[in-house]
Amino acid sequence: MNLTKSRFRTIRLNTYILVIVALLVIAFKTGTLEPLFGPDNLTDTVYAVKNNSDLDHDGDVDIDDLAFFSTKWLKADWQTVDWCQFLQQDSKIKTKMGQVLMDFTLDYFKCNGPDPLIVINKNRYPTRLAYGPNGKLFVSDAKIGSVFIYDTGGSLIGEIKGTNHPLGVAVDNTGNIYVGSNGDDTVKVYNSKGEYVKNIGSVGMPNDMLFDKSGNLYVVDSVNNAVKVYDPQGNISKTITARVPIALTIKSSIDANGQEVGELFVAEIKLTRISVFDLNGVYDRSFGEKVTGSSFNWKWQGKFVKLQSLAFDQSGLLHVADCYMNKVQILNPDTGAYINSYGAFGTGSGELNMPLHIAIKYTGQTAVANTGNQRVEIIGGW
Repeated sequence: MNLTKSRFRTIRLNTYILVIVALLVIAFKTGTLEPLFGPDNLTDTVYAVKNNSDLDHDGDVDIDDLAFFSTKWLKADWQTVDWCQFLQQDSKIKTKMGQVLMDFTLDYFKCNGPDPLIVINKNRYPTRLAYGPNGKLFVSDAKIGSVFIYDTGGSLIGEIKGTNHPLGVAVDNTGNIYVGSNGDDTVKVYNSKGEYVKNIGSVGMPNDMLFDKSGNLYVVDSVNNAVKVYDPQGNISKTITARVPIALTIKSSIDANGQEVGELFVAEIKLTRISVFDLNGVYDRSFGEKVTGSSFNWKWQGKFVKLQSLAFDQSGLLHVADCYMNKVQILNPDTGAYINSYGAFGTGSGELNMPLHIAIKYTGQTAVANTGNQRVEIIGGW
């Protein structure tokens, strides 16, 4: 009799324990269990974790969490998904995002129609740069999938979101923004308000682009070994052959007849050299060579390891960024002769770590995509 009652009490106690454990598990998974200790005012990070939105557990809810969710649950690259349509569906998989990540995604892709230039992300992987005619700096971020906009004082004032792996960026005289989409193999055009306008051309890995004085757009096509030129209406006008081009710049002027004359400089990463063409695409000359192991420490001037970017300063000198050497060399554009250099490897002010691009403002400042240090470096101040 007593043994039977004892067994019954044990079974009932075990049942209670199992029920309590099950309730705790459900509470944790659904985010209904409040923390037992910590600050009274929960931070956004704690709130995000409680709602199962910080999927990569780095303390932030951002594009990395969306990429994690897309890979794990949708088996797809996040940049190939129509997220606005996905979030409208009645799907159990959607609930695994957590409410904070759902809200982030709605804002990121402008599903609820907010200001297209509202800033949501941080510029973590500055990739390519361009100054606009009004002095604003435009910075693509291939990892985040955005183009960030800085005013003339260096404040972040806008973000064009949702481009599939943005690379080269350029701004025309009316303020339209052109972004090379590596994921979509095209150039996307946005107006000055950040609203999508159209696509231009078919371009494989559009690493760099710029406008000449006549309004023609020059775009590097690294996949198809070419520089493609589009007229002001967006029609392709010529193709210039180059060996795996990575960057370009133009030195030109307007002659007495109102025609633009000058030269196109193209960094050919495969040949470790800079080739020069006239604006009709006729080859003229090349300079530069690869730094060898024996010459790296004592004779690297005018030589390169991994070319990344070209730009002219106000004196007409050519600046050449090398992401492996962590330097920017200044060369004579006629002969390729070395004149000077700036930058050295490091994390401090003025030091570089994998500089992917440079842009020189009309007032003389040089912006460097200091990618390894996750910042834009301004040489000479804003």
